[in-house]
Amino acid sequence: MNEIHLENAPGKCTRKMHQENQPGTAPPVAERKRTKTRSMPDRQSYLNHRMEAETIDHGNGIIERCLMVPERHAITHCRLTELVIEPDRIANWPEGATDSERIWHVIDGAGLMTRDTDQFAIVPGDVIHIARGIAHQVHSRGQRPLQLLCVTCPTGDQPAAPSASSPN
Repeated sequence: MNEIHLENAPGKCTRKMHQENQPGTAPPVAERKRTKTRSMPDRQSYLNHRMEAETIDHGNGIIERCLMVPERHAITHCRLTELVIEPDRIANWPEGATDSERIWHVIDGAGLMTRDTDQFAIVPGDVIHIARGIAHQVHSRGQRPLQLLCVTCPTGDQPAAPSASSPN
């Protein structure tokens, strides 16, 4: 009997095949000799890894990773980025700076979010919706960098980059 187990470890996810030792069972894949060479499909348009994503340094402790974007992948109506804001840094998007709708998911760290006139704490697991044209800013307030996954729809020509600042 074959079972496939997914093992998650920091930075990787691997699949391992476990087989019961039964007579007549085919050897594990790693032990088989390859008799045919087949070409692998080009997955670049729909598969990406965080460590291979383009990284944009916006300066002053703000880094953006372009995980899945129309410029490189087969998507047209959204983009997925990771935003990392170093502790005690602020990222600002003034009113009207973006014509896109955004959904943010807090992965790590802690911060203070200002969305239009509403101000609230954000922690891992929080999901925030930001409508088009709404001014918003994030202040990274934890000991570790604030890490956000950001879905932006529609993408517009180019998403507005955050302006960076330090608290006074």
